[in-house]
Amino acid sequence: YTLRIAGGGASWSGGRIDLGSGGASLHVQPGVTFSVTGAERSLVDTNDSGRFVSEGVLSVSLAPGARLGLETGTVTPGNAVHIESGTLSIAANGTHTASFDGAGLLRFNGGTQTFGSGASLTVSNLDVRTANLTVQNGATFAVGDFHLWGGGTLSISNAGTTATAVTARISEAAATVSL
Repeated sequence: YTLRIAGGGASWSGGRIDLGSGGASLHVQPGVTFSVTGAERSLVDTNDSGRFVSEGVLSVSLAPGARLGLETGTVTPGNAVHIESGTLSIAANGTHTASFDGAGLLRFNGGTQTFGSGASLTVSNLDVRTANLTVQNGATFAVGDFHLWGGGTLSISNAGTTATAVTARISEAAATVSL
């Protein structure tokens, strides 16, 4: 099953969405701004077979200390992700062609994350924990505060890739960086 969000805009301001165990999807259609506001939110499934696909804009504006957890099998944002406040936590595999920006915190909390050519990662705060983050040729990696820990890895291809971080911290010997 697929829940499709179509039309100009939609808002998720309360509760949790559970995709079950049958590989269901939440799909934000092109041209839609999907705004997530308020307190703690979670999009989950029970066996890592669910999908979150956004061909529109995902806008996260949560209360201080609140988190949007995307905990499905795969996460595929294809346009823009704005993290204005709160935390967007992705604990799923993802191939990203979108731009990720904003003053909030982006946390990769597991899975393999790949930013392909044309993708942009320009958030103020990036936290990579037990995840593998690859920034491929032609992608932009320009973050404010970067924290790599919990056995996470960062790999940046050098040809045609812009990579900057104002502050970078590696908290464990198990974390690795390849440039």
